[in-house]
Amino acid sequence: MHYFWSYASAPPKECISILDTCWGTDRMGPSAATPSERIVEMMTEKYEWTQIGGIYTPDPADDVFERKKKTSGMFGSF
Repeated sequence: MHYFWSYASAPPKECISILDTCWGTDRMGPSAATPSERIVEMMTEKYEWTQIGGIYTPDPADDVFERKKKTSGMFGSF
């Protein structure tokens, strides 16, 4: 259900954390409304996204995703 609801909303915001402050990147985070081109770009980058805003509400309009560098472990990237 959330997937279809997020399709009707604008794509969520992306940010990066610097000194415990989330700074907007003017880029879109992952959702059903995010254009395919951006999703492909996100899949090829060396980053991962964690939802940090809108976690406790069902409304996708307040979602925010933090971009972080992927961590590499003994068995590859996680």
